[in-house]
Amino acid sequence: MRALGFSDTGETDTILGKKCEIWQGSLGEICIWKGLALRSKTKIFGMKMEEVATKITIDTKVSTSKFKVPKGMEIQEVEMPEGLNSLFGGQN
Repeated sequence: MRALGFSDTGETDTILGKKCEIWQGSLGEICIWKGLALRSKTKIFGMKMEEVATKITIDTKVSTSKFKVPKGMEIQEVEMPEGLNSLFGGQN
């Protein structure tokens, strides 16, 4: 989030029973839980938009057929940007 110009406000909110961190940036506010944006309030080109999660399902089994790489696509591994690793259970 820092790499995108957002900063942690130190405030929290609860959405769908999940305690989110509130981040602010030049585009608006995002409420993050475990790397997922459960709410965002933005203003772009004079238009105000708000998106709020209405349902979240954790540990759902998804068929591996949904994750096939299209022919001709090349996969490249890159390092996780600073600060994001801890959001996904890693250490910084």
